[in-house]
Amino acid sequence: MLRDHREQTVLVTGAEDIAEEIAAMGRFAACPPTAVGPRDELSAMVRDLLDAMPSRAAVGVSVLARRTGLRPEEVLAMLGPLAVEGLVESVPDGYWLTPLGRAPSNARSRSRRG
Repeated sequence: MLRDHREQTVLVTGAEDIAEEIAAMGRFAACPPTAVGPRDELSAMVRDLLDAMPSRAAVGVSVLARRTGLRPEEVLAMLGPLAVEGLVESVPDGYWLTPLGRAPSNARSRSRRG
């Protein structure tokens, strides 16, 4: 039958084959994987710190501590690794977000949809 009616038949060997065939209808289509953004692997506390930082001006540790409700020591401890990762930059007046640090989080956009 498969050989004689190729256009009307499909060989099914498992559940994946069935899902693939009916995925065109959209009901069981798998969600495409989204790329991991630079903020996606960060904790919520670190993302909050990045959100508290201005993107076009430098801000000091004490200001960031006030904005986030953290102690200055905690803020400073987070800023070092963020600078190494290229998300923030240390400048004479404090810290500011790099273009990479301003990139949106894919995890946050996924959670808003769901």
